[in-house]
Amino acid sequence: MNKIIRLKIVSLLIIGILLLNSVAAGSAQQSALTATPAVVSMPGRQVVLRAEPTDSFFRVEPPPEFSRSGVQSVKTANIVVTYVGAWNASAQAAFQFAADLWETQINSPVTINVRAEWNNLGGSILGAAGPVSVLRDFSGAPVSNTWYPVALANALSGSDLNNGGSDEDGDGSPVDAEIAAEFNSGFSSWYFGTDGSTPSGQYDFVSVVLHELGHGLGFLGSMTVSGGQGSWGLGTGFPLSYDRFAVNGSGQSLINTGLFANPSAALATQLTSNNVFFNGANAVAANGGNVKLYAPGAWSQGSSYAHLDEVFNGTANALMTYSINTAESVHSPGPVTLAMFRDMGWPTSSIVYDEFVYLPVVKNNWPPQLSGSFYSNADAVILQGYPATNFGSTGDMWAGYDDYLNPDGMIVRSLIKFDTSAIPNGSTINSAVLQVYMIASWDYPSRSRTITAYRISSNWAESTVTWNTQPGIAEAYGSAAIVSGAFGWYSFDVTNLVRAWKNGTYSDYGVMLRGPEQSGSDSSWRSFSTREGGYTPKINITYIGASGLSHLEISADGARLPQGAQSIIEALSAGYRLDAVCSADALRVDARCIDAP
Repeated sequence: MNKIIRLKIVSLLIIGILLLNSVAAGSAQQSALTATPAVVSMPGRQVVLRAEPTDSFFRVEPPPEFSRSGVQSVKTANIVVTYVGAWNASAQAAFQFAADLWETQINSPVTINVRAEWNNLGGSILGAAGPVSVLRDFSGAPVSNTWYPVALANALSGSDLNNGGSDEDGDGSPVDAEIAAEFNSGFSSWYFGTDGSTPSGQYDFVSVVLHELGHGLGFLGSMTVSGGQGSWGLGTGFPLSYDRFAVNGSGQSLINTGLFANPSAALATQLTSNNVFFNGANAVAANGGNVKLYAPGAWSQGSSYAHLDEVFNGTANALMTYSINTAESVHSPGPVTLAMFRDMGWPTSSIVYDEFVYLPVVKNNWPPQLSGSFYSNADAVILQGYPATNFGSTGDMWAGYDDYLNPDGMIVRSLIKFDTSAIPNGSTINSAVLQVYMIASWDYPSRSRTITAYRISSNWAESTVTWNTQPGIAEAYGSAAIVSGAFGWYSFDVTNLVRAWKNGTYSDYGVMLRGPEQSGSDSSWRSFSTREGGYTPKINITYIGASGLSHLEISADGARLPQGAQSIIEALSAGYRLDAVCSADALRVDARCIDAP
């Protein structure tokens, strides 16, 4: 009989920080890990969801297994929640709604216990969660030498590997939790309703809980960056199931130590390349290609790598992106996330009803308003005092006049370019707000200066642009009064500019930020983070998509989808409606249909 080795969890991980308790049990423990396969438990990690204070009015309804009209939800798992802290009844009801929903999406014969704490997390963090432990080489493990989150390990083994009858997680109960979660009691703008009608300025609690439970069930890996070194395996040399599907844009596995040593600066470069993907076969089939993961230019602990990329905002797969907007509700994991779960080993629900197939209808008014955050894909600063030097890879960019550099930078300007091609040309742009983060300034104390965004009228390249080769500058759009030393996010209304890009009036070459450009004793500048810095510039856009279809057409020839939709589910999540719901043989000419709700 294999010896069971457990490392007792002394305390829960502080938000976003890996619990990397030394594996310093030394050579004796290492030989135990590399000998005959054994059941081994180690501390897990928590992943956070961040608040995005911009209304999106985007909504995704629950999946059909949960919300089928007039039929009780079909549950294939059991989730039990223990509430710790001053939870109110409305918050608990919303939490239970999210737990009930996950119970229809995964299959497990073993009860999943969740410890949910209501704490003031501060800042912009809405919640955090992760598996209490990970295990490997248990009976039923799909792949050897691979860590599996404990809830998944239990499901695969068909037994409770987490409870030996003693209080191993230190919470005073002999029943140990599989998932540890925290939610921010310091937010006053929670929406605890379960109908998905999240008001302006409020965060949908159901969506946040659904997201965090996803991390606790296994939507996370062990990759991390610290001190310029990338690493994986929680110090053990064994990957998490999620890690086995991590590749770069060239399809190279990030756990291939022949390419990227563990740890190494080379791996850190990959993890901060904005070029990391998940390539599980199920996920690729659901997405129509490798699934892009969130991997910004600066490692963000608790966010990087453990989320879907921002390209999934405004789609049926928006739940597992790294942030959520106000007035947004996403009550479904989405087909891509569920496919990733299948790749990692989760048995997921696949319910076919006897008579009718119900698809989740999104209750946006037609035409739907969509939203998305579009991040800089090129940015640079140009300095008059260094006219032939390219500054396209720095972590900051300036606007104003520099009397600070030696020699002087003189006039300094920032250039930013965005890829908004996901918004179809001809779309109606309702709002567009450019946001940049000020990280430094040079001025009299508390002095306010106006920074203005201008349209760039000719093309430029981040890696080659200089003062001497700077692109053309056209009319001004939004501006912001920025006080010296008041570091943080600043917004510029560029709605009319984005409208002009999308209606074909102007080509999209980006924007230039300029400040007061006078020299002498009244000179000043403001410095903003680039995509290579810690805060990537972005444009938050709400829009109504352009399409010739206001509904889906399903016939004997299949489904005809609106422009940009890759699947029926995605089209419905974007706000299109079904005129009818048809029987399971909906592709037959004689298929029976009823009016859709």
